[in-house]
Amino acid sequence: MVLTLHLLRGVGRQNVMWSIRQTARVELTAVFPPVFFSSPE
Repeated sequence: MVLTLHLLRGVGRQNVMWSIRQTARVELTAVFPPVFFSSPE
């Protein structure tokens, strides 16, 4: 926990938001895999 807080403090706010977006994408992909893998593209 402490190390994570120090890392977050050393990172810019935009980078933190980017990390949150990446985490959200991973969670969405884990919850709705058929939506991403079955899309006809």
